[in-house]
Amino acid sequence: MDKSGHSYFSETQEKSGVNGNDSLSQEQIQQEDGLEAVETSLISILSAGRRFCRQFSEQNVDDMRRGHSIDVEDENLNFSGHMERLPYKIADISLAKSGRKALSMAEVEMPGVMRLRKIYGATKPLKGVRLAGCLHVTAQTGVMIETFRELGAEIRWSCCNPLSTQDHIAAALVKAGISIFAWKGETEEEKIWCIDQTIYFADGQPLNAILDDGCNLTRVVHEKYPHLTTVIHGCSEETTAGITKLRKLLKNQKLHIPVINVNDSVTKSKFDNNYGCGESLVDGIKRATDTMIGGKTAVMIGYGNVGKGCARTLRGQGAKVIIVEVDPICALQAAMD
Repeated sequence: MDKSGHSYFSETQEKSGVNGNDSLSQEQIQQEDGLEAVETSLISILSAGRRFCRQFSEQNVDDMRRGHSIDVEDENLNFSGHMERLPYKIADISLAKSGRKALSMAEVEMPGVMRLRKIYGATKPLKGVRLAGCLHVTAQTGVMIETFRELGAEIRWSCCNPLSTQDHIAAALVKAGISIFAWKGETEEEKIWCIDQTIYFADGQPLNAILDDGCNLTRVVHEKYPHLTTVIHGCSEETTAGITKLRKLLKNQKLHIPVINVNDSVTKSKFDNNYGCGESLVDGIKRATDTMIGGKTAVMIGYGNVGKGCARTLRGQGAKVIIVEVDPICALQAAMD
């Protein structure tokens, strides 16, 4: 919020009564508490899953980390928050060729973004923007990153999830001259280090725009670099989890930069959350476990837009789906569906 107390949340939030001049209702507070409890449960489940995966393929993980991870003992790397402003840090630059092929295929599926390059590439409307991103480094994100650069922005990028980086995409982006700090299999300490590397650019100037997922980068800026909030034009947040955290900051008057709530846009919530997550969940489960969905019992925690899409896809694959939901309306929807 600004000094006058006005909220910078998007119009969709203002319509729902979440802004700097309105207090959260008791019902909203209870819902947030419920979401926090669900989030805690999810963290426990994910932690257990990661322990299982490590035990299941410990040797492969060790091999991957020896070949791809940074050396935390390296005297040139400082995990205390001081930036050495390295040009990049990825797993393997030799993967760039295969990454470029994947980016080219993704461009075909993103005609709107490619059209923006054609229309605005010559005028460079983003010239002067020092964009720091903390988002999954995938082929689709890579196309977006290169579009930002094509429109004039300077880029430094990290990944919001230690396990989601596609190393060949990171290599292709670095080969194209973009500063990427991400590799698959980061530790939590390495993840924070990578985020720290995106705060200041090669010329020593700080970021002035944020593209975030899960409030990872925004939280680091507010906690470790609060003096930089005065030079940041704004931030976009794309996830429900990130928006929930930002709303808590707003409620406590600790949010000091403008925020665009991408998550509540219709094209995100009704399409990407519903249909996109539904497809990617089943695809991810099958790739990771090589197991058949049909006949399994799936427990879906939450029945929002993401939960609806995932539950529908799982049921379509033949699974018996059980819904866990704290919101009575969403729970009733699940029962009716």
